[in-house]
Amino acid sequence: MVATVSDLRRAARDAVLIGTPTVRLHRSLVRVALDRLSPDFHAPLNTLWQEPPDPSGSTSAAAWLDLRGGPVVVALPDVDRARGITGQLLDLAGEVHTAAATAADRRVLVVRGPGPDPGPGRPDALVIACPTALGLLRVRPVPGTAEDRTGAAGPGTWVAATAASPGGTRPPLPPPLPDLATVDPYRPVDARFLRVLDLMMPLMPGWPRDPLLRARLALLGLGDGGLVALLGDPAARGAIDLGLADGWRMVQAGHPDAGPTGEDPWDLATARRADPPSEDRVPPGP
Repeated sequence: MVATVSDLRRAARDAVLIGTPTVRLHRSLVRVALDRLSPDFHAPLNTLWQEPPDPSGSTSAAAWLDLRGGPVVVALPDVDRARGITGQLLDLAGEVHTAAATAADRRVLVVRGPGPDPGPGRPDALVIACPTALGLLRVRPVPGTAEDRTGAAGPGTWVAATAASPGGTRPPLPPPLPDLATVDPYRPVDARFLRVLDLMMPLMPGWPRDPLLRARLALLGLGDGGLVALLGDPAARGAIDLGLADGWRMVQAGHPDAGPTGEDPWDLATARRADPPSEDRVPPGP
């Protein structure tokens, strides 16, 4: 299929709308877990950090997980049968996956990456299946239930939780390009936005789920090495730039595909996607 300039414009617009959560999470990944010189660096991949207590005094731990080599196992504090622990995971598409336990025999949280279901695991495990190769995890007690294995309550509970690195082999992550860590989807976007998606899509098998959107993104060469050549063609680049501007205006207008604005990636956990973008929702050009 030969893409027309109209096709490329539409594809670039849709890439901004559905790719905005991924770009936001890429920024978090780089700043929090990859760039040790970042003022926002917390911990490397597969290493938990403790988050500040919320207004109720409840604490949580978080980690960016690399699941390409196999499941990651997180040790959980003890809870009695009247209390609970919740694990939430944001995949690279910005979708949230949750598991919760209220029984004392749940000792670990196991996070699995893409691939076939391995079948029954250890009986004391909570399990979250993540459809992307990386994900942002948060584990926390139900408010008022934080206790460590000695039974002492308090905000320091979660420092005892540990994430075990996968045991399998995995290739190195593609190095983030120097100008990509600061790409901000809430300022006018340019081709750097697409370069982020191009880096991330190999880590997101089957995304996007909608076949129409997947076909449109394929026109841009995202994830298969075709983007650079396409951007080098003046006519194609002009159409793509117009499509990026279309998508940006729709983000500014609050289109639900793009998710909420703000710096906290967990805002995405409460956002819901709209139907695939339709032609009648495209705003007029400048």
